[in-house]
Amino acid sequence: MKKQTKLIDQGKCLPSSECCSSASALPRREFMKLSSLGATALAFPFIGCSPVSYSKTGHLIPADKKLSPEWIKSLTERGAAEVYSSSKDQLKYIGMPIGGICCGQLYISGDGRLWLWDIFQSNYEREGPAEEQWRLDQFTMGGLYPNPRISRDSDIHQVSNGFAIQYQQEDQTEIIPLDDKGFDDISFRGEYPIAKIEYKNEKVPLEINLTAYSPFIPLNVKDSSIPTTILNYEVHNVSIDDMTVGIGGWLENRVCPEIQNVKGIRTNKVVSGDGKTTVFMTASGDGLSKSKGYGNMAISLLGDVTTHNSCSGLNNTEHVAEVFEENEMQQSDASLDESLVGSLSTSFALEPGQSKVITFLISWYFPEYNEPDSEGVQMNSIQDFEKLKRYYSLNFSDANDVAAYVSQEYNRLSNATLLWNRTWYDSSLPHWFLDRSFIS
Repeated sequence: MKKQTKLIDQGKCLPSSECCSSASALPRREFMKLSSLGATALAFPFIGCSPVSYSKTGHLIPADKKLSPEWIKSLTERGAAEVYSSSKDQLKYIGMPIGGICCGQLYISGDGRLWLWDIFQSNYEREGPAEEQWRLDQFTMGGLYPNPRISRDSDIHQVSNGFAIQYQQEDQTEIIPLDDKGFDDISFRGEYPIAKIEYKNEKVPLEINLTAYSPFIPLNVKDSSIPTTILNYEVHNVSIDDMTVGIGGWLENRVCPEIQNVKGIRTNKVVSGDGKTTVFMTASGDGLSKSKGYGNMAISLLGDVTTHNSCSGLNNTEHVAEVFEENEMQQSDASLDESLVGSLSTSFALEPGQSKVITFLISWYFPEYNEPDSEGVQMNSIQDFEKLKRYYSLNFSDANDVAAYVSQEYNRLSNATLLWNRTWYDSSLPHWFLDRSFIS
């Protein structure tokens, strides 16, 4: 879950006061060196340092970190932006939060897949200490610090979802997934709240740049707490030929993901309007509204609805190919124990050197915490916890309402978020310092 930034009242500290006097001031770089070293040492690449070992019987963070003088000096240098690459096998552990504040947790991986879909309910849990003292690696989530989860292998809170590109040259049609299975040269740059991912493949005459984020506008709580992920795909024709290009995405209806022994129906319905096309996903059944993870979700495609191909229910597990097939199915139903996947795609022409940006939205609405009574869950001790709802329920009625709002306010939300990103990184401070300031 993302943390809100607490703003400090700077008006209480005047230049003439003791706390800001020149006699007590440290040089900027010296202050940075002293104040940030301890908090960031383990997060910064250990270039020029001796390796440290982790002992399961000792403290997770060793007292002697074996930091070289050269490494300490490098902390105050501007340095270069940190970019992770598939060619160096650096993407498998990346999980960057990509949903609104207090909207549940959703990660984007280093190759642009969405994973760890912890949006359906609260999964806060902290066990009691196994020994006399607390240790970070004893907690359910804290244990990932020394043993990080691999995004591709994770089976927790998974939802079938993905995106793919299709292109035609002369009489040949190719369909390639937008992930590490389809592209062998992928780079990832994380600038919270924005993930920047580049896809390249020597055999593919296209280059794709993904800019993914959830709106983040300081001092604007409502617009920074939207349960949505925006995915802007810029497709660039790097060949010398005219091309017809398609891009599509699919999403599984996972409302009430842990439901068992309850009769009910999942429903996907195509909804058009408000400058978008949406596959809206719901579920219904006796007593289902009281079940954990009850709500709705959606995938949307912004722009001219006449160019969109939508399908409320794909027929098989080969979603990559099927997403581009023309299908007029506007509503699909399935039982709760069956998978129901909807899709959206669009196509366009690109001349040599030409680019086009296509925008998808993933939105969700699961306002109830629906926390089960279980040992070790402290949130149940909050007074009237069963009546509490997520903040976004004050502003939206369902996932389609979320998508409509983002579509209508897209330029404002996008421009403000990107302006924040540019302003934050338009700095003489070290790149690592700007990055790590938003990690913790």
